[in-house]
Amino acid sequence: MKHRSLWVVIGVTVGLLLSGIALPARADMGPKPAMDFTFVAATDVQPDIVEAVLYECTDPSCADAQPLPEIGPQGFACQARSCHSLAYGYADYFRLRVRFSDGVTRESHVFSKQAFQARYTVTIEPTSLQVKEQATVGAGFNGPWRALLLLGTVTFLLPLLVLWIIWSARGGKDAVPSPWLFIATWGISAIGCLIGLVAMPTVALTVLLEVAVLFVYARRGDRSLDQWLTLGVAVNLLTQPLLWALAASELWPTLILAEVGIWLVEALLLYLPLRREATFPTLLLLSLVMNALSFGVGLLLPV
Repeated sequence: MKHRSLWVVIGVTVGLLLSGIALPARADMGPKPAMDFTFVAATDVQPDIVEAVLYECTDPSCADAQPLPEIGPQGFACQARSCHSLAYGYADYFRLRVRFSDGVTRESHVFSKQAFQARYTVTIEPTSLQVKEQATVGAGFNGPWRALLLLGTVTFLLPLLVLWIIWSARGGKDAVPSPWLFIATWGISAIGCLIGLVAMPTVALTVLLEVAVLFVYARRGDRSLDQWLTLGVAVNLLTQPLLWALAASELWPTLILAEVGIWLVEALLLYLPLRREATFPTLLLLSLVMNALSFGVGLLLPV
């Protein structure tokens, strides 16, 4: 397409996606529950953290305590006065054990986790630690920016994808979509990217990696590259917030079903408007490769 306004919108969207990669984002592109600990002293003098361990427990008394395993992006790390943990999923109960610069090793009471991305205040007592989860607005997926991203993508991108499907059903083999359909799709996608950078920056890298797979495939044959890229961005911006919302339960069955569901939904949403250029089994395979690539690259990123 040679419409300058379209390419301006595309450029803005790509720029937003690239800027998202530069933002500090922790590890795997998929939604991961997290825990952030801020340490404060009960007295005027606050010692620094030297070494810390986060224990997981299934027993309410933490009799079966085990350190959180280090697996890919999953782990537990600390700075002088704060700690952060990211995991594929957590147990029901926790306990902290921390050695401080004053030479004292302190342990916390057994505590639990309520929010998807929980924040805790840890008070350093003379011989122990008091852990309290903060009731922060926006913890988990229900924060205002993420809710806005989810609502916006469903409200605007889904109807646009329906228009793409209608065009595909009515148009002939060589029919070209209206330029306004391209512009509207990229325009809404640009807004979605901007909100996504605030709500969950890792969505930018996810979209770029998965759309790159479509780009390589579309370039190999006589396919409409502009349509493939446009639909690839739109479908990803629709499915990623849905995945984050479903994953907020932190239950492994829900996470697995969500991943499988997103794989099938992405393949179907791409197939319906692109069925003249690819079969459904082909798009199933492409969707699988896309999701596997974004997941695999995420494992290589530092926590």
